[in-house]
Amino acid sequence: MNERPSRPAHLRPALWLLLGAGGVALAASYLAPGSEGAEPAPPAGSAERAPTNERERDGERAAALATLRARRAPNSTRFPPELARAPENARLFTELAATSTDPREIEAALRAIPFAYASRPTPRRPGPDAELERVLLEHVASEHPAIALAALAAAAVPLMAKEPSAALTDAIVDLADADQPTPRRYAALEALNRVRPNRRADSVLVAFERTLAAPEPHLVSLALLALGESGRSLEQSSAVNRDALAARVLELAHHSDPGVRGRALFVLAELPWLVAPKLRVEAARDHLDDRHPFVRAQAAALSARCDQPMAIHWLVGLFGDLEPARYELTGWTQLDGKPGTLVHLLPGRSRVADAALFAAQSLAQGVSHATPLRLTLGGRAASDETVLQNAKLARAWYRAERARIPREFLEKP
Repeated sequence: MNERPSRPAHLRPALWLLLGAGGVALAASYLAPGSEGAEPAPPAGSAERAPTNERERDGERAAALATLRARRAPNSTRFPPELARAPENARLFTELAATSTDPREIEAALRAIPFAYASRPTPRRPGPDAELERVLLEHVASEHPAIALAALAAAAVPLMAKEPSAALTDAIVDLADADQPTPRRYAALEALNRVRPNRRADSVLVAFERTLAAPEPHLVSLALLALGESGRSLEQSSAVNRDALAARVLELAHHSDPGVRGRALFVLAELPWLVAPKLRVEAARDHLDDRHPFVRAQAAALSARCDQPMAIHWLVGLFGDLEPARYELTGWTQLDGKPGTLVHLLPGRSRVADAALFAAQSLAQGVSHATPLRLTLGGRAASDETVLQNAKLARAWYRAERARIPREFLEKP
């Protein structure tokens, strides 16, 4: 694929048009009957000066580009941080990515774009424009893996805008299709997941949903994460069949990979409307004794979101579980050929016990006439000793209030 198709001449300020009216008036005065004297000198800044000013601006821009080029080390694919973060260089990086013939320079320019631009313009940083989107469209499907990765990362700027670029979104959706090589497909899905959750087009949601049929666990896990974060867009969309999605998520909760199992429970927690309330509770209960701590922690978190106090009876056994609620999915390859690692975490819950204790504290609020369960786990990450102390408090509370805690599903109005 040709990385650098012929580029139209750079759009320049239409100074001739801005000053054209003045030029016409000046000519009319000169030709009017009774005009006398020598032709007056054109006023400063008139159309007769415009070509010179344009040439001067082009010269200044060329000098700025040359200076920018010179600051990059010959074999480096990054510009110095102080240059990458300078907003006055934003459009220079776009121009370099569009015109350079050096793959390393193109990659370096694309890598700088997320630092120089802002998804929403600020007084210091410009927002995405048509030229930036055109350049990214040129490079996201590059045959040079490093350039494609850099372009997909830079695409976060227009994708996270208030109104994401439809053309760029569609181009990346095509790269996420099942007929694409797995490394490119993963990189595309990762880029699509940067679209704001409430701004995701139907095509994006469908791309995530179709990925659930992939045989590669890292693709499925990423798609589940993206769908769980897409609640507001999914609720407003009819492009994804909800019944089929629900059935597939429940099936994936029994996948052989713990990352997929845990992320399936995450979807059930984040999309309460996806399956019947009893099915959510049962999914949480059935995974509290999972062999992997990440899945047990996700099951505890799902229990809290089900808002059924009966789950406290199942959570008690996890109050002292200090295993880390973390899983690293390895054994796959990124687009640049490097080994991939997909890290699974439960934010704010570094251990299984953390998730179980916080879930019990939340559910205890729904136990009628019970003394409140007060823990001291809030704030900064607690030590194992603190967690065990809180586990002791929670067990004591459970023994005292066990008779008041329902043992059956409570129908909510």
